[in-house]
Amino acid sequence: MSTALACLRTAALALTVAVALITSGCSSDASWHPVTTEESQILATVRFNNYDAGTRDISTHVRVLGSELHLLGWYDFATHVGYASVEGAGFAAQAMLWTPARIGIRPQMPDPSGFPEFPVPDPAHDGWEVRPLDPTASTLDTLLLSIATLGSDRPDNPLLLQQSGALFLGTGDLTTKAGLSEDADPSAELSIFAPPPDDVALGPEDERPTPESADARLWVDDRGLLHHAELRIGAEWSAVDFGSGDGPDLHHLGDLLASHGEKAADE
Repeated sequence: MSTALACLRTAALALTVAVALITSGCSSDASWHPVTTEESQILATVRFNNYDAGTRDISTHVRVLGSELHLLGWYDFATHVGYASVEGAGFAAQAMLWTPARIGIRPQMPDPSGFPEFPVPDPAHDGWEVRPLDPTASTLDTLLLSIATLGSDRPDNPLLLQQSGALFLGTGDLTTKAGLSEDADPSAELSIFAPPPDDVALGPEDERPTPESADARLWVDDRGLLHHAELRIGAEWSAVDFGSGDGPDLHHLGDLLASHGEKAADE
């Protein structure tokens, strides 16, 4: 396992620090402004770069029914399939496999690096509990769907990003965070963006977005590669760290999960 992958497991140690830094930085930094033409061009490539990278390592936390869960694994932005280990205090370790339509969970200890067992046990076999993924029923489901929105099969429209209220929040580095590529400098300056809530251009009477109204904050390098995201899930924020990529091939697992879900529904 590479250093970058192993380091992702330590993201929990820096989560509170990172959230505090970005929240205070965004609210007090007078440099925030609507994205310029150059900034919009960088932001426009972020989701496509995730799609182009395919499978990326992810580490995140989410609070479910009062318990904080730690997810460590991979997400394939091209096929929208995720696979992660799930651990938390008072919570039996599990493996989780999901698509935007379904989620499967089975009891399973992670490997020594904290990642889920691979190859993935066939969802068609006993041991997997499969259900529809429903963002209205669970903060976990909301987070998983929010991660999926960070990938797109084409670049965004830079002009529309400007017209719909994308913001530049400032700059920072991830010296306290894991998730950078092995060849990257963790002290390198990253741009922090708040993408618009939708792709509809604002009218002259529409309220203008502010850092406080943002639902997402993206830490991006000058190539448009996303290293860290803060996503508003209900009343709380969840941080997602992204590793160097080159994760395992997950593309076929979505069909297996779908087939198992349909079989279970017929029984």
